[in-house]
Amino acid sequence: MSKANDTRRESLIEDAQKYNAIDLIPKVDCPKLFIVAEKDSKVSSNASRKLYNAAKEPKEWFQIPGMEHKYQYQSQEMLDRVNKKILDFIETQDRVVE
Repeated sequence: MSKANDTRRESLIEDAQKYNAIDLIPKVDCPKLFIVAEKDSKVSSNASRKLYNAAKEPKEWFQIPGMEHKYQYQSQEMLDRVNKKILDFIETQDRVVE
């Protein structure tokens, strides 16, 4: 791992220790898409569901069977599915705003 990657990882860990997502998510007013990997070994579906439940609308839950934590390392089919969901979500939000 490069020094830049080490620095980013340390920063992410520091931020995670500094901020509590459960306390902050109710303050987020924009649309939220929760993409959850069924086989995530880093963030449990339970933890993601708690965050989702604490979030205000508009919000959407999208759990992907068989997916692991780092979706970019999954099959091309899974990548396409996640990317399509993200684009569809953004497009839907654009229509709501218009």
